[in-house]
Amino acid sequence: MRNDSAAAETPSDPGAKTRVLVADNHDLVRRGLAAVLNGEPDLACCGTSGCDDGLLAAIAATQPQVVLIDVSPVRGARLELLPRIRKAGTDIRVVALASGGRPELEAQSRQAGAAAFVAKTAPAERILEAVRRSARTPERDAAAPGPERGGARRTDGVDRQVIELIGHGLPDRAIALRLRCSVPTIAGCRRRIRRRLNKPTASQLVEFCARWTERTTLARKDRVAAEEVPAAQTGVST
Repeated sequence: MRNDSAAAETPSDPGAKTRVLVADNHDLVRRGLAAVLNGEPDLACCGTSGCDDGLLAAIAATQPQVVLIDVSPVRGARLELLPRIRKAGTDIRVVALASGGRPELEAQSRQAGAAAFVAKTAPAERILEAVRRSARTPERDAAAPGPERGGARRTDGVDRQVIELIGHGLPDRAIALRLRCSVPTIAGCRRRIRRRLNKPTASQLVEFCARWTERTTLARKDRVAAEEVPAAQTGVST
C-alpha cells in the first residue's frame, strides 16, 4: 500500500503549531483531514500515511505530536498498531477515528492507548478539539476522565457509561455484556477511571459512581418534569 508521509501540504512554520500525522487508507479522507488541520492557526498536518506498518516509518520521518488514525474495523488500522505508535515517541498522542461510535470499539481503542475517540461522522470541530485536547493532556492523563469535581460530566462515550453502570451496582461482567466488549476491557476502564478520579480503592470508586449516578438520575427527572409542566398548561399531551 502506498505511503504518503510527505503528501500533505505543510504550513510554512509548522514548528510553532501542533504537528499532526493523518493515517487513513483512503486518499480523499487523508487529503480532507489534512486540509482541515492546515486551515487552523494552531495545527499543522506534518504528513499523511496509510494504516499499515509503513505508518511507523512515517512517524519516524515526520515526528508528529498527535497521530489521527482511522480504526474502523474493515478498512482501518489494527488496534494492536496503537501501542506501537505510542512507543514510537514518548510524547505522541493517538486520536482514533472510526465509522460509527460503537462503545466496544471506543473501549478497545482507549485500552490500546488512544487518548481520544471520535466518530468519523462527527463535525470537524469535534475532531479538532480532540486533537487539541490530546496534545495538551499530560501522559498520565491521556485516556480518561478528569478529577472528581465535574470529572464524570466532562467525559464522553464509554467511560461515562462505565461510571453510570458501576453506580447502578453492576459488576464488570455485566457491564461488559451491556457494552458488548470483553471483561478485561472493562477492568482496564475501571482502573483508568480510578486513576483519573484519584480513587485509590474500589470502594471509593463505587461510592463516587453511586453518588454521580444518583445526581444524574435526579437531574434527568427534573428535566422531564420541567418539560411536562408547559405541556400540561397548554393542554398538549406528551
